Amino acid sequence: MLTVIGRAAAQRVAARAAPLVVSRYFFVARVVARRAFSTTRWARLPAQAAASTATKKPKASATKKETTPAAKKVAAKKPAAKKVAAKKPAAKKPAAKKKKKVAKKVKPKRVKTPEELLKLKIRELKTKALLKQEPQPNGRSAWQAYVNERSDEFSKTGDRAVFGELMKSCGNGWRNLSSYEVQRYEEIAKEQRLKIEAAYKAWVESYDPLAIRNANLARRHLRRITKNPRIPKTIEDHRAPASCTTAFMMFCKEQWATGRFANVEHAKVAAPQLAKEWREMSDSKKQSYRDLADDDSARYRREAEQTYGQGFGRPKRQVE
Repeated sequence: MLTVIGRAAAQRVAARAAPLVVSRYFFVARVVARRAFSTTRWARLPAQAAASTATKKPKASATKKETTPAAKKVAAKKPAAKKVAAKKPAAKKPAAKKKKKVAKKVKPKRVKTPEELLKLKIRELKTKALLKQEPQPNGRSAWQAYVNERSDEFSKTGDRAVFGELMKSCGNGWRNLSSYEVQRYEEIAKEQRLKIEAAYKAWVESYDPLAIRNANLARRHLRRITKNPRIPKTIEDHRAPASCTTAFMMFCKEQWATGRFANVEHAKVAAPQLAKEWREMSDSKKQSYRDLADDDSARYRREAEQTYGQGFGRPKRQVE
């Protein structure tokens, strides 16, 4: 029995020393379990314990084998980094040539005819002349007052045929009016004239004197183009300075005031005679009229500068 116990103890010592042997010699000796011939229970127990330890220990050795640090490998030296060759600068792309701008073909402007240019000029002058803004002097005479009174029918319809019939009936009715009725329309026209004059004066004063002066210049130009000496008429502005008078006109006024041409119906009849006398007059006699004309010219310059502003005091060219 002691022999069995000794063998079991020897097996235990060998099993405990097994891991050390494994780490040194890199292998584990397998313990062979041996069974004694004794059949007693105490003889079998050590054998079982030894067998169990023998079977379990290799697992522990295996785990130890996994956890044991492996022999350090000598790190291979990294090859020296090759020097990176300097990159060559990229070749610059040739600048794209700018496309030449092709000039657009400009269509030649149509040349206006002289008639078209004249129409444009007349339209421009009419705008400056203030023709549309000027109040119409409707109803100044008794005849106009009579027609206005009977024109309600035309104002409602606006038909030209009706207007023609209206004028015919007005003509017949006017000729058959009594003196009393004509006098009544004269009174209506007189009242209407006062209203028209007040409205006309207010319209003129609503503009600057210089604007009225420019409008009169445009009207004068229109009369010259249309060859109509009366239409459009000159705007009457009481603020405008009176024109300066020439030496010859001073002489004509003096001769007309003497009463020499009292029997002459129109000044055009006396004008040739006065012009002849002026041409035959000596310079010494003409000088007095020239002095009067110079005084009147100075008066015009003062009034023009006060009315229109600086630079408008230049009188008209003196004509003798």
